[in-house]
Amino acid sequence: VSAVRWHHKFEVLPGVMTDGTYNPAGLWRRLKLGNELAGKRVLDIGARDGYFSFQCEALGANVLAVDYVAKEGTGFALAAELRQSRVEFLNRNIYDLRPSDIGTFDYVLMLGLLYHLPDPYLALEILRSLVKPGGTALIESTCIDTVALLKEGEINTRGFSHLPLMIFAARNLTSFWDLSSECMKQLLEHTGFEVQEV
Repeated sequence: VSAVRWHHKFEVLPGVMTDGTYNPAGLWRRLKLGNELAGKRVLDIGARDGYFSFQCEALGANVLAVDYVAKEGTGFALAAELRQSRVEFLNRNIYDLRPSDIGTFDYVLMLGLLYHLPDPYLALEILRSLVKPGGTALIESTCIDTVALLKEGEINTRGFSHLPLMIFAARNLTSFWDLSSECMKQLLEHTGFEVQEV
């Protein structure tokens, strides 16, 4: 376990903790997923080390984890082996996902991914096509309702939180956009989602 470069910090086996840089437990609690996952199809886009995939599996879901990085390039392969997981892994970019190839899902997770995508609108259109009628998409992203961090420094956006604001914030090679929650809401509605909670 110590030989892997982990992103998710979690107990991969009882008493065995990864040394990840991000602890996803708080977000998992906020998602409030429980017994409703039993027997459901779940798609975890941007699964990385698989924390959310394995949590959904533990609740009885049939899970497909997707990431553009091969599972051997993250902690996913080792975590799946140690946990004797049945989560299926697909090494693919979100822009290459099609319902004709992988079907549709009761729940789709896209957590901490949207701001990494050069074309978030197209990604949300694809995401919508993967959610079954009556299904649920759970999307988590950074929001700039109070502050935006740019290369040039921090700017106060508090007065703009009611606007559908999206800032090109290429702080590094993998982060492109920062969105206000109003922008996220309007993007979701425009791509066919009904927003239940922000």
